[in-house]
Amino acid sequence: MAKEKKVSRKDSKGRVLRKGESERKDGTYMFRYNDERKKRCCVYAKTLPELREKELQIERDKMDDIRLSVNYNVQQLMDLYFDLHQKSGDFAITTFNRRKRFYEKHIKNSWIALKKVKDVKKSDIKLFYAELSVKFRKNTLKYVHNIFRQSFAIALDDHIIRTNPTEGALKGINDDCVEKTILTSQQLNSLLDFTEDSLRYRRWYPLIVILSETMLRCGEICGLTWNDVDLKHKNIKIDHQVQYEKVNGKWSCIIRPPKTKKSYRTIPLTDKAYKAFLYQKQLQFYLNLHSNVIVDGYSNFVFPTRNGTLNHSQLLDNMFRNLEKSYNTKHPDAPLPHLSCHVFRHTGCALTAKKMFKLGIDPIILQQWMGHASLKMTLNLYNHASKNDHSAAIDEINELDKNIG
Repeated sequence: MAKEKKVSRKDSKGRVLRKGESERKDGTYMFRYNDERKKRCCVYAKTLPELREKELQIERDKMDDIRLSVNYNVQQLMDLYFDLHQKSGDFAITTFNRRKRFYEKHIKNSWIALKKVKDVKKSDIKLFYAELSVKFRKNTLKYVHNIFRQSFAIALDDHIIRTNPTEGALKGINDDCVEKTILTSQQLNSLLDFTEDSLRYRRWYPLIVILSETMLRCGEICGLTWNDVDLKHKNIKIDHQVQYEKVNGKWSCIIRPPKTKKSYRTIPLTDKAYKAFLYQKQLQFYLNLHSNVIVDGYSNFVFPTRNGTLNHSQLLDNMFRNLEKSYNTKHPDAPLPHLSCHVFRHTGCALTAKKMFKLGIDPIILQQWMGHASLKMTLNLYNHASKNDHSAAIDEINELDKNIG
């Protein structure tokens, strides 16, 4: 008996439909397939050629071992990123909280957060960075880029995407923006003179000196207690920091471990820093600025507020903002850049690095004082050269050439 010939299925235009394809009553098309879990899935298209483009992409994904069952959007991917890092504990709590706050404020509800991870192209990433560049400095964009790059790296490792669209996306974005600056030694000295002579800001004079001389982080100087300060042996011990965090819906100061293992350190005091601590003791006595709180067993803080409570990053940021405004009003022809605890840390490191270089002192010592995890971080991030430094270098080279000649 002759075998019965199979009748091909066709659409309303007479085109032969392939396996899994079908035309719906409304004239659109559907393709059914099984994902890697053998689960039945469907894709839809308005036209047959459009549907077959999607079929081709599905086939490519299957051949490249891309997981068809996972269809995260960017927001879900980044939620996974933060969840993984929170559980693994591989980020310092301060770094994790800072990244999470930035994500929730500037990324989570953005247009790119709603895009499917598989649909995100490098041009999408570059467009989003360009939008942020209007509001933020290049350093902040690098910070955002790290979040995106590491999130999409998870998708790449999990075979959700074929390539990481964030690679190279930061190139060319906001190249002409102002990088975070430091103070020159002249600017720092001028600011210190202004602060010491000001009735309003005089009590902050020792804080600025100690920040620039010891290069402490903001949380470290806020958490510094007199028990950590050894004036007899002229050093300070860093084994904790203060963080201002939201706990049970309420913002409060919490004692945390230092940022990294390398951040546990003992820092020798320069003569300037030693005198600044003595000055702070005098100020506390005459202005009755004594710490009256105990936080997680720590008390007797070196830099309390007027009310005796703990200082924290937001309070110091406000103070520095007002100080910057007051100084620049009095010095309109030579205004200072943005002031913050981190700027003074930058400044102290850059000025100390130049002194150590001239004296031939091993830069590893500076790395240990800074509490950096690597020497590369110390040299790359904190070695700044001003126009005056370049001029001075040329003068020294010319002088050397004359002596040699």
